[in-house]
Amino acid sequence: MTDIPRLVFGWVGTQSPLTAAAVLGAGLLSGFYGFRMARLLIAAGTAVLACVAASWLPDSLAVPREAVLVIAAVGGVAIGASFRRASVVLLSAATFAAVGLYISALTGLRGWPALIPAALFGSAAAVLAMVSTGPMTMLYTTVQGALLIVGGAAGLAGAYLKPVAETFQKWVNSGSLIVPILLVMVTVMAYSVQATKRQGDLVTGR
Repeated sequence: MTDIPRLVFGWVGTQSPLTAAAVLGAGLLSGFYGFRMARLLIAAGTAVLACVAASWLPDSLAVPREAVLVIAAVGGVAIGASFRRASVVLLSAATFAAVGLYISALTGLRGWPALIPAALFGSAAAVLAMVSTGPMTMLYTTVQGALLIVGGAAGLAGAYLKPVAETFQKWVNSGSLIVPILLVMVTVMAYSVQATKRQGDLVTGR
């Protein structure tokens, strides 16, 4: 079962430096300004989830795949804009289910047992998002942001320094703890920044 970080890192590593820089920039915005850009990120997130769901549709449909993805993206944006709280619950569940899959990959779980951490993490995140929508919005955006920051930075550095790309890819493929440690460090730092900014906004009435 493919874990999401390996999929993202592998994709970024094959892209141009401009794309890697764009991924890094998106990660910085999501990780450090997620709560201030919540509406945009929720709409974008639901669009991505809708496109992922649409990609599983059978090829026997008499509709071009590109048209299906466009319709799914537009529908996802509409859902994210119209049903903010429900979208946060969905995005939080999806984000932490992906974290569960990553933990399964790191611990060597295979088959159905690998889905247990995903189910537990996703369910807990959904419940917390229903109870505390604001903090969970910050948390899932920082987790996503950390993934994009690390992946974008590695891709950008690897575009100019081949040994960096090879070393990072070796860490990812071997399940090295260096990668999850980096992700956790960036997540903690980004969440701290978001929490401080949000508290400042509450105090100043912004």
